Amino acid sequence: MTSSRLKGTSGFLAPAVALCLGALLIGAPAQAAKTSVVTKLTGTATVVRATPYDEWLATWVEYAHEEFALYAINAGSGEAIEVTKTRHPGGMCWIPRQNPPQLFYCKADRIPELDISRVLYYVYDPIARESTKIGEARDQLETYKLDPIAAEDGSVVFHYTLDQGVTEAGEGSVPMFIRYEAGDREFYTAAANANIAGDYDLSSDGSMLYWPLTKEDTGDLYFVGWNLVAHDEVWNSMYYADMNPADGGLFIKVDAANERIAMLASSSGQPRLQMCLYGWHGRELLPPVPVFLEAGEEILHYDWKGLTGKVYTVIHNENTGMFSIELLDPLTGLRDVYVRGTDQISFVDYAPGSNTYYYAVVNNQGSAPQTYVIRALP
Repeated sequence: MTSSRLKGTSGFLAPAVALCLGALLIGAPAQAAKTSVVTKLTGTATVVRATPYDEWLATWVEYAHEEFALYAINAGSGEAIEVTKTRHPGGMCWIPRQNPPQLFYCKADRIPELDISRVLYYVYDPIARESTKIGEARDQLETYKLDPIAAEDGSVVFHYTLDQGVTEAGEGSVPMFIRYEAGDREFYTAAANANIAGDYDLSSDGSMLYWPLTKEDTGDLYFVGWNLVAHDEVWNSMYYADMNPADGGLFIKVDAANERIAMLASSSGQPRLQMCLYGWHGRELLPPVPVFLEAGEEILHYDWKGLTGKVYTVIHNENTGMFSIELLDPLTGLRDVYVRGTDQISFVDYAPGSNTYYYAVVNNQGSAPQTYVIRALP
């Protein structure tokens, strides 16, 4: 299955191979951020997640061939606590503003004879070091590899799966939204009349769900907003025809407070992925603003998270071999470089409460890979 999130940036990322670990860990002359090693893990870490307001991180690590461990990491002390091990890991998402904070994650048991997975959902308390199972679902297309998404206030988590059920045409795959409300641990599934053609995102307060729709007969792309309270479609509009969405699925991030969406796309004149910014007013979608990069550059990951209209990005320049973490203003194209070096950075998460970036650098030199989890202070 091709992940509906951007290839190489979600669920399981392409392994990060560090060619020159010292460039980021020891400190390069042009480096704009103060970096330090939080902890070192044995194996290849693919995602680092940070809580917005607490000193906790989480990451999946492949410690052996197709064997994975989930770690909760105390960013203050560097202690790494093993949460669980599995051959079929899923996504993870911290629930912020909890005391203690909770880690929402899932894993799966494959059922080969039925060609489905039994997906198990848990919350983990890093203080008590206990996991609590909160539900399960059956998934036909292994979408447990996708990350859950959460409201910024931690009130709601969503996860999308495809379950065997009855559609309007009869038996088939039914899109299911697995919703977890952190306050009272309510967990339920609810079928939605939604054809999610690519990625989806949740508004910061958890009240709206957004996703793109492709019209099969014309190829036109629409954006749809679904009010989770009123259950109605809020707005949609035709996609700008000169830009094509990323191959292998769409990757969108919604800044609902400022009424805009960012998406990666390409055009005939700019074959590499570019960020495209869409604004809306009521039901009217405003013309997109493309953010063009330099020759050889490509955006590997981005998010709005707590940055009031700006996005943090991971950018790779194929011509120079450099990787960078940058704060980007999509409206003006202005970029502030926080970290730059030759070590491959696959993913970055931002903790707005402490103004801190966390990312992983994997060193494959030697007998076994090791992952350095890095803290960067702009």
